[in-house]
Amino acid sequence: MKTKSLKSKIKPGMTADEIIDVATDRDKIMAVCRKISTQRPPGNESEFIFSVFAQAVRDAAGSQYKKAARYELSKPKYYALELLGIDTEWARGQFQKAGVPIMGESK
Repeated sequence: MKTKSLKSKIKPGMTADEIIDVATDRDKIMAVCRKISTQRPPGNESEFIFSVFAQAVRDAAGSQYKKAARYELSKPKYYALELLGIDTEWARGQFQKAGVPIMGESK
């Protein structure tokens, strides 16, 4: 069964908080990854490094083993952001702000 996209769930006049309430964790992860990606430098190499990070985040979020996912996304994946010059504390804060229980944080 295919789930509805976030765009189809948004109704005219909804506030940002109401949109966040109807967003799935996957929607939130995609939005946070998109926001973090704006901080990476231009170029094919940085695009590749960031895509590895983003894929790891998506894979871990879909994991039924949340403890394993949090471990998987602790230091090694943050290293990819450090290579790109992205502040890892800022990135972690973006996931926390979105209410996504990954990236080494518990809900």
